[in-house]
Amino acid sequence: MEISMEDIVMKLIVNAGQARTKAIQALREARACKFEKAEELMKESEEVVNLAHEFQSELLRDELDEKKSGGHEVNLIMVHGQDHLMDAITVREMAREMIDLCRQLHEKQCL
Repeated sequence: MEISMEDIVMKLIVNAGQARTKAIQALREARACKFEKAEELMKESEEVVNLAHEFQSELLRDELDEKKSGGHEVNLIMVHGQDHLMDAITVREMAREMIDLCRQLHEKQCL
């Protein structure tokens, strides 16, 4: 059974949103000096962002196939899905840096 482009984009959006949410939760845990929980959440964030990447790759493959067979236009929902993925990636990168800073500050305070 073939999945529609809209279904693929929705899966991209949902997984990217979960990745972003887990990264923000991880940052909140790090601010509370709960670094093990923060790392667990960052790992979960990575897993779901990887799923989102898989759906993005599927969209790209479909786009190439469509171009070979006559093409279709990029639509708003596809752009929206890409925005969600890029937002999740950016939030994850910033959360990683901020968690590391929280850890460094915590270690200095404990010396």
